[in-house]
Amino acid sequence: MVGTLFNRFTLGLGVGYVLGARAGRERYEQIMSWWDRVTNAPAVQRAAEQGRELVGQAADRAQGFVGSKLGSGQSIREVMTAGVETVRPTDPISEAAAKMRQQDVGALVVVDDTEGVCGIVTDRDIAIRGVAEGLQPTSTIADVISREVTTLSPDDTVDHAVRLMRDRSIRRLPVVVEGKPVGIVSIGDLAIERDRASALADISAAPANR
Repeated sequence: MVGTLFNRFTLGLGVGYVLGARAGRERYEQIMSWWDRVTNAPAVQRAAEQGRELVGQAADRAQGFVGSKLGSGQSIREVMTAGVETVRPTDPISEAAAKMRQQDVGALVVVDDTEGVCGIVTDRDIAIRGVAEGLQPTSTIADVISREVTTLSPDDTVDHAVRLMRDRSIRRLPVVVEGKPVGIVSIGDLAIERDRASALADISAAPANR
């Protein structure tokens, strides 16, 4: 009795499996046939081609965005502030401070009698080396100047400027041609160029307090 029931159950299970497998295979063949018809339709192929074009365009835009963030190949000429204000070592500290206020800047390039760059003076130099040391407003810029100045060429890259500022812990670099100043680039200029959403870029781009 038990053996008979087992044999019938096994037979039923086998028949069901075969029928199910056949139905599944037929369903699979129907789906694949439908898929072939859909994918070979002209409208679908056009849509796929347009999709590939859109992906390619998006990739190009992303590459351009990354390149602009990294500043790859971008020259200092494109980001520097041209027409830099200058002073001489013999000028009084008060004159340098007045020029900084008038020009709304925090640094001035110092030039010698041949108009060649011989240093840089910043508002911090005046405060730390001048006021804090008890110097008078009539004291000369030579008393507070930073003479070991690092310069750039207009054709140098933004990447090079970033490396110099990082390695030498400086915030401003005069731009020179044949030893004469043609501009200046600051860490704020680079922040605006590299990442306009950064806090430093916001501060650098904001109007100065007077």
